[in-house]
Amino acid sequence: MIEGSSQAAVGADRMRTHRDHIQFFAREIQMLGSGPMNLSYMEALEALANDGLPETEAACRVFSETLKWPAMTNRIRFEVCLRLECARWYCTEFSDADEEDEEWSGSEFLQDLLVEYWHEAGHWDWLRENYCLSRADWNNRIRSASGTSLLLRR
Repeated sequence: MIEGSSQAAVGADRMRTHRDHIQFFAREIQMLGSGPMNLSYMEALEALANDGLPETEAACRVFSETLKWPAMTNRIRFEVCLRLECARWYCTEFSDADEEDEEWSGSEFLQDLLVEYWHEAGHWDWLRENYCLSRADWNNRIRSASGTSLLLRR
């Protein structure tokens, strides 16, 4: 077993909102994703293009219950990092909508994000929103990065 980040278990009982979970997921991504991952190009592409291996889902379910990661291959660890990034993005998107009387916590919430939401729409929503930009979105990114009003044409 790989322990979750040092603050995972301590902070998990205090997480009540989407905003609380953003840093939680960021710490887990940093812990799991900071080391080298020996993956082939095809393994990485398959991980992005598919919903993931059954072992990845099992690892996410274990973590949701125990806040400890099971031993994982590089491929599983990569897929887990993708799911954590998707969950962080989801929480960022909905953090402004947090209500004081609503609570988003516990192992059920983690499992909902890392397993159920990933399969239902999260995987594709996250990829589309972050990596599949329209021409207008690309133009806006380029303009903001370069400080110019140049429009790209086909």
